[in-house]
Amino acid sequence: MDQRVIRGLPREMSVNDIKEDLVSQGIADAVVQQLTSRTTKKPLPLFLVKTKLREEEKVFRAQPVLPLPAVRAHTAELPSR
Repeated sequence: MDQRVIRGLPREMSVNDIKEDLVSQGIADAVVQQLTSRTTKKPLPLFLVKTKLREEEKVFRAQPVLPLPAVRAHTAELPSR
């Protein structure tokens, strides 16, 4: 299960509108929930999207990241005054 948070949308945005847009992008099995504040219980402008990982995403995530070459700190001596 993959979980993502969508930010930047108005808090009045309908969960159904987000779900319809995801379906139009080819993500049909998404579950969308609007997050709420713990203290005030008011809806936040944050939407949690849960989807199942597709096989090609599992393979992509399983590939190791190539190690980057080590960066050495430059230790030149400063000229004396």
